[in-house]
Amino acid sequence: MNALLNYLLEVNISLVLFMLVYVLLLRGETQFSFKRIYLLFSLVASFVFPLFHFSLQASTELVPSVSRVMPAYWLPELNVNGNHGNVAPTKAGVNFWIVIEWNYLAVLTLLIILLLYRVASIIYLFKTSLTYRWRKFIVSETDEDKPTFSFFHFILIGQANQLNPTEKEDILVHESAHVQKLHSLDILVVNIVAIVCWFNPVVYLYKKALVQLHEFEADDLAIKGKDTDAYCGLLAKAALNSAGFPLGNHFNNSLTLKRIQMMKSIKNKIRNWKMVVLVVLVPVLFFAIACQDQLQN
Repeated sequence: MNALLNYLLEVNISLVLFMLVYVLLLRGETQFSFKRIYLLFSLVASFVFPLFHFSLQASTELVPSVSRVMPAYWLPELNVNGNHGNVAPTKAGVNFWIVIEWNYLAVLTLLIILLLYRVASIIYLFKTSLTYRWRKFIVSETDEDKPTFSFFHFILIGQANQLNPTEKEDILVHESAHVQKLHSLDILVVNIVAIVCWFNPVVYLYKKALVQLHEFEADDLAIKGKDTDAYCGLLAKAALNSAGFPLGNHFNNSLTLKRIQMMKSIKNKIRNWKMVVLVVLVPVLFFAIACQDQLQN
């Protein structure tokens, strides 16, 4: 029980620390691809770093262990058997932590079912729509009030009857950028992380940041050689509802104003001192997470 609890605690502490670094150093930067790589690295590293363990003296701990800062009566109670020196959980401790464990697993199961339902809904939507090939992508169009989005190599255009051929082409170019950069894989990964760490609100900051970066990246590719003002007008026109398919990369959503601002802004390189700080902080975070158990027997 302690091993699993230690792992989950360290994963979530790592997620918080990596997001803190992102907010302090990278949030205002305009190098979208680098920021996306950092966030994806943070998600993966948060699950990998706790798998490593190094023994250091308590005085060298970089992150205070939960055992030191949490009241003892919150932790699992243990009895020591005087005859054999065995450690066994008390009845009260077992009851408390079993309740926590079952609640966690119950929510985890519900979220997994919800994720599978959303994936199935997207697949069903494409299977029941008329499709055609555009370049190497599969495109579906509908005149219904459906969102315009992409999911891997599938692209759906909602309210297609309100768009002219040029606007459809611009939308397809934008959505194809999502497909080429594997943005749907990012969304799937961050949703899986959100399921495992459903109790950690920081995970939803990762999801929000990645969705924004996906749109900025796709817009950058879509406006190359095009009239930026006309493209911004298309964003304003394509005010489509995207709430029904949260796993998709949507052409239009509440980020419209930010997307327009980013398209008109100058893209600056990340300053050298920030890169140096990042290079130093990553190994520091690794040792901070890997050098101790958050819960001690």
